[in-house]
Amino acid sequence: MSRWLEADLIGDTSRHEEPGALRVASSVRAVGTSRLFLGLSALAVAGAIPLGTHLLLVIPAVFALLFLVVFCSASARRSARGEARSMPLLLPDPSEYVDAGAQGLIARVRCAREAIEAVRRQSPPGASFDLDGCFRDVPELERHVVVLAARAEYLAKLEIDTPASFLDRELDRRKRKAKEATDSATRKSYEHAAESCAARSKAVLDLKARYEGYLAAADDVLAALEAAPSRALRLQMLRLDAADERSAQAHEDARGLRRTIDELQTALERDQAAAE
Repeated sequence: MSRWLEADLIGDTSRHEEPGALRVASSVRAVGTSRLFLGLSALAVAGAIPLGTHLLLVIPAVFALLFLVVFCSASARRSARGEARSMPLLLPDPSEYVDAGAQGLIARVRCAREAIEAVRRQSPPGASFDLDGCFRDVPELERHVVVLAARAEYLAKLEIDTPASFLDRELDRRKRKAKEATDSATRKSYEHAAESCAARSKAVLDLKARYEGYLAAADDVLAALEAAPSRALRLQMLRLDAADERSAQAHEDARGLRRTIDELQTALERDQAAAE
């Protein structure tokens, strides 16, 4: 089992995140805006005027030193991890899974992300089209799917595919052997074997139920993700119509145009009748 799948199995999706890049960016931002760095840079620039431009070399050296201190700090690690949790995962490829059920889950979550991103990209600017609130929970929902797919994959690799009919036959065989045994020691051995076989059958049925439960839970999450683009578009139009009653006004203007033309036509017909 791959390391990222092992981590996904226990709910740790950090291997699909990029906290390192975020940590570098946040450290650069923190150093570049720090009072200490800005103050020392100002002193270096002021000193370079009378003493020479070689003092300007102090600026990158100070920046590198401060960056190293900030980058290695625990607060930078926590901040980067927290920021990574709110950003989209690097979704795995369906081909990295063996189980068809897990493959289907990952393929669907990738398609759902593409549909959501398409709506985001094509939405015009403005408060009526703001979708940040709608899609705020999408990264966490994607994490749910990745974790549930990992658990389904894990179970599928074990013995949940063992046919129930095979286990029933094995149980019946041991029970029959126990009845046919002529001595107590042999009978007890087969009875114990039958008990173990019954326990295995029960465990396999439970694992199959858990496998289906993981797929069902992921399907619930995916259904919400797949419905999100359409529901978000509908919300946009409801906001737009509430702010600008264009449809109602359009009907009224159309009726006005028809009424004006009808009145002109009636007046013309009346004039023609009078002339005759």
